Amino acid sequence: MKEISIGAWGVGLTLLASLALGAGMIVFSHWLGRHKSNPRKLAPYESGMPLLDESRKRLSVKFFITGLMFLLFDVEMAFLYPFALLRGIAKPFMFAELGFFFAMVAATYLYLLKEGAFRWEN
Repeated sequence: MKEISIGAWGVGLTLLASLALGAGMIVFSHWLGRHKSNPRKLAPYESGMPLLDESRKRLSVKFFITGLMFLLFDVEMAFLYPFALLRGIAKPFMFAELGFFFAMVAATYLYLLKEGAFRWEN
């Protein structure tokens, strides 16, 4: 059986101590804190002014689609960065994997284009 190095023990103890400290702060603040609540404290606060509009409005689905598209293309850039660093030692399998990834991104882009996700007038 391999022995665990002293560095691994230090990381483990630090992780354990930070988890215990965080849990202890939450538990002690719950036990020792004040539990007085009233409707005024639970009301939403907007710069000291009364609410001008209902806070639970319906949003267009386009906002969520835009967020998902941003996430898709952001992940694409995060995936491409290591390939830019390995351009001199890239293997054929890596290029095949990169081609498959680009095919999937292109298929997603074409699907979104066909569905009209890029048109804001609707």
